[in-house]
Amino acid sequence: MVFLETVELLTKSALLCYLTEYNRGVIECLNNIIRCCNNAQDFGILTSSYHMLCSCYIQFKDYDLAIACLEKFKDVAEDCNNYKEVIFIYLNLAKCYQNKKQSQQALYCYQQMLLHTWITNDPIQEIKCYDLLSLQYFNISDMKNSKYYNDRAIR
Repeated sequence: MVFLETVELLTKSALLCYLTEYNRGVIECLNNIIRCCNNAQDFGILTSSYHMLCSCYIQFKDYDLAIACLEKFKDVAEDCNNYKEVIFIYLNLAKCYQNKKQSQQALYCYQQMLLHTWITNDPIQEIKCYDLLSLQYFNISDMKNSKYYNDRAIR
């Protein structure tokens, strides 16, 4: 019971910090929730907390911390065999790398995202991956691969 009360209090504090635009407070609260969840082995709240923390880093445009957080989140999601979450993680990793102008890293993330759509047998996400790969190849001026993935997305 103490665990849930602590998480609830930290969640309310994070929300209050967010509403008052105290970004560091939001990050501190979410990190504290993650520490509590690690100790309590509560993977549901842990996953949600990582999701929020990564989203905050991205919103605050702190891409290096977002990438580090997403990598930790990926480890948790893979340990839980939560491949839909892994797809979300690779999508956000790719966006971070794009914002950092690291096109090859973004490309790798989209490829990993595609592999995980095959594991989950999710045709909608698969089409989205083909489209994102096509755009990424276009951004690095590889028109042959861009056309290939664009054609895959259209089929």
